[in-house]
Amino acid sequence: AMASFGKIIMNEPFMCALWSFCYYYFVMHEEYVVPYYNEGKSVKNQILDEAEKLFQWGKSLRNGYSCWPQDLPMPTQYAGNSYVHIVNQIFLYAMNFIMCHEFAHIVKAPQKGTLIEQEREADDVAFELLLKGRDGNNDFTIYLGVIMGLATLIVLNSNIKDSPTHPSSISRLDTFMKRINLEETHTLWCITTIILHDWNMRNDFEYVFPMESDTFKSRYEEMMRIIKNQRHYV
Repeated sequence: AMASFGKIIMNEPFMCALWSFCYYYFVMHEEYVVPYYNEGKSVKNQILDEAEKLFQWGKSLRNGYSCWPQDLPMPTQYAGNSYVHIVNQIFLYAMNFIMCHEFAHIVKAPQKGTLIEQEREADDVAFELLLKGRDGNNDFTIYLGVIMGLATLIVLNSNIKDSPTHPSSISRLDTFMKRINLEETHTLWCITTIILHDWNMRNDFEYVFPMESDTFKSRYEEMMRIIKNQRHYV
């Protein structure tokens, strides 16, 4: 997405990738991680296999557009898949965050400071706008939407070093998690650790993350500390 001449331009391949990553990470939590902690085991199944294939297709869109695989989950097919409805909600909040970020560039123009400072300011505006929409019932979905929007940027650009124009997506995720300051046992700490473990594994970074901890919040914080201390730039 980009803001130019008062317009916000949305890229269709990016939106397809965003939905596929929302689906993958949500299903990974529900179908793999939750059974592991509830029953002491996780079993691969067709839902997980399809989520992985969808993730790979979404990631392939960086190299050029291809049609949505008809044999994989998609936002318009609810029948027989209970995850699609909630993923659609998460996706919409993720899109809201991205559009609010670009909107901030327009309404704040001309922005002051360095390009990175301008990006952080746009994030702050987007965070504030999304969080103002909480009503006690949609808090979880709003939070997860923002997290998935940032997770998509992490997947599509794995560099953890700030670029000349943008803060790293990892640091942007950490800024948001510190801002919402969830209780230690909140489910979203678990989902963020899934995202970081997956990012580490798929990019062969070889960070040695803790597999067990007192809470998922403490595990997340330790993972972030390891990332920042090792300064493993790619």
